[in-house]
Amino acid sequence: MDGRKRRYLQIDALENRFLLAVAGFEFNLFEDVNGQPGSAIEQVVVDESFFVEITAQEFDPKAKGLAAVALDIEWDPNALQSLDAPFDPGQIITPNLSLFQLGELNQVDGLISNLSGVSPSTVNNIGDGSAERFALLRFRAMQPGDSLLTMD
Repeated sequence: MDGRKRRYLQIDALENRFLLAVAGFEFNLFEDVNGQPGSAIEQVVVDESFFVEITAQEFDPKAKGLAAVALDIEWDPNALQSLDAPFDPGQIITPNLSLFQLGELNQVDGLISNLSGVSPSTVNNIGDGSAERFALLRFRAMQPGDSLLTMD
């Protein structure tokens, strides 16, 4: 020993602190190439169709993805028109959430209510630590300006 007094550091484990948000959802826009999603876009052109991808991500380190998702999607019906008619949630929602797929389109009010699906097993959960497609919607831009697309 060199004569110096040793100083020790005591480390105490704190309780786990998980993120306050356990899930996040995001819109991504894609051009419409003959009815199929093309390249990502930032803006849409009036009188042209485009796709809106809704992604879901689960942040809880103890969970294994989202086993169920249910959202309401709203937009200005004067600015956007849904092209998903006839409306079939089975064609819009990821096949990973294939049980109890629901959703009701109200074109007049610009609303899809209770767009939802449930995973048949934990193997099919979506968004485990990274964003993954929940749904893909197709719209047409009806007028110039800014328009909000929101989800609850």
